[in-house]
Amino acid sequence: MIIKAQRNRARRHVLRDNVHRAKRAVKAGLPGAKERLKAHLAARLAYAETGK
Repeated sequence: MIIKAQRNRARRHVLRDNVHRAKRAVKAGLPGAKERLKAHLAARLAYAETGK
């Protein structure tokens, strides 16, 4: 059974990892990587501001 703190921690790590992978994709020059990075950064910022 998962508690609320564990669920929130998992969400934070997913958001962090998405941004990290997107940054690596930009560095590798993959197509569409810059747009993905912007989207993931926006999602992480929205989560930081609202907690949802």
